Amino acid sequence: MDATDTVLGFVNSHDGAAVDPDRVDNFVDGTRFRDWLAARELPAEASDADAAAARELREALIDLVRTHSAEVAAERLAEAEAQLSRFALRHPLTSVITASGVALRPAQPGVFGDVLAGVAELSLSGRWARLKTCRAHPCRWVFVDQTRNGSAVYCSPGCASKAAMRAYRERKKASSS
Repeated sequence: MDATDTVLGFVNSHDGAAVDPDRVDNFVDGTRFRDWLAARELPAEASDADAAAARELREALIDLVRTHSAEVAAERLAEAEAQLSRFALRHPLTSVITASGVALRPAQPGVFGDVLAGVAELSLSGRWARLKTCRAHPCRWVFVDQTRNGSAVYCSPGCASKAAMRAYRERKKASSS
């Protein structure tokens, strides 16, 4: 699994049932988190505390990604960065040097280290800034902006269409008032 798939799979594990009934929070408890890990062929030992830690990491990453396409309150951003620093201390990365270059890998096995290594790889490659959160409420899906100028704000044409229709209805309602 490449860095983009690792990070997107992790951050897009949140509840999105309002947008798509198949989107459920995979980190709601230890059982669901274990199932999510097993589906990705990762070590599947997880407790409710591990699921809570996964939710914290996920929300901190989403807050950072949100800065790529929208404003995030300074306090919220500072808290997300502090949480990520704490995760980085508990799940350190080591450099692996090969003939083809240097990569950061988790010092110990586990999904948290894998995700942090994925974020580091995306950042070092310049792809981190291309991750954005969908602006359509309540989607919050993280996607890779593949537009040439980096201006995408919706994860899919469906979300863009719903947002356009919502804006149209609001304008129509305002003009008839």
